[in-house]
Amino acid sequence: MSKEYFIVNKIDNGIFHIFDPAQVGCTLILGKEKALLFDTCYGIGDLKTTIRTITDLPITVVNSHGHIDHIGGNWQFDEAYIHSDDLSLAQQHSSQQIRKQFITSFKEQSVPPNFSVDKFIEREIMPLLPIKDGHIFDLGQRQLQVIHTPGHSQGCISLLDKKTGTLLSADIVMPMVWMFFPESTSIKTLVNSLRKLKDLSFDKIVSSHFQNTFPKNLIDKLILCANNIDVNKSKSYSIPFIDQEIQKGALIYAEGREPVVSSDYVAIIFNESKLQEDRT
Repeated sequence: MSKEYFIVNKIDNGIFHIFDPAQVGCTLILGKEKALLFDTCYGIGDLKTTIRTITDLPITVVNSHGHIDHIGGNWQFDEAYIHSDDLSLAQQHSSQQIRKQFITSFKEQSVPPNFSVDKFIEREIMPLLPIKDGHIFDLGQRQLQVIHTPGHSQGCISLLDKKTGTLLSADIVMPMVWMFFPESTSIKTLVNSLRKLKDLSFDKIVSSHFQNTFPKNLIDKLILCANNIDVNKSKSYSIPFIDQEIQKGALIYAEGREPVVSSDYVAIIFNESKLQEDRT
């Protein structure tokens, strides 16, 4: 099941982006002594077996943030690191209620016929270890730096691999950024995180929900889009598999040519409360 379920793309020397049918990916980075797995997808496919077709190195798991599509596969590993600001969110999204909700939503398109839904829902929650901005994961002749990038959630992080000039940005840098969740920050905080990333040295971006990489100038486009948000030029937006109450009042503001696959297109989905300052 494992090899057929996931698509594995080699991004660069020792970097593999592992993509599942539910349109979310995780990234495996190899060092000399250890490997780091950035996110674990929904946890439906046999991710660990897929990884073992790539490397036998010990695996350190790091979650970019606390949403289920990034932490759902933690159960296949002993523990995972996550920013301290997203610990409570990760615990919420590890609950049986959330797992049941999402496995039901995606069952038709992404669950293998021999997969035990009941076992998935009842999985034990693995320990979560808090990390902070600036933490360095030393894999042996390769170091990955944690960059705290609040926006999509309070505890979102990115990882910087200076060795290959690669930024692993998860959900904070991609053509369409979701900012309507209760746990999402203000748009101003998102812009500050994007500016923080812009000041770093790298040339390509790996985003969780896309198989291809993006150039660094995607950050400039997102900053422009965020600063230009106009409620009167925005449209209502709805995602079928997200609870309607959570996305109530969601709007989409876009810049550039449609559709999403256009290299000029970027969009931010938000609600009007996100245009206010974050409370300190």
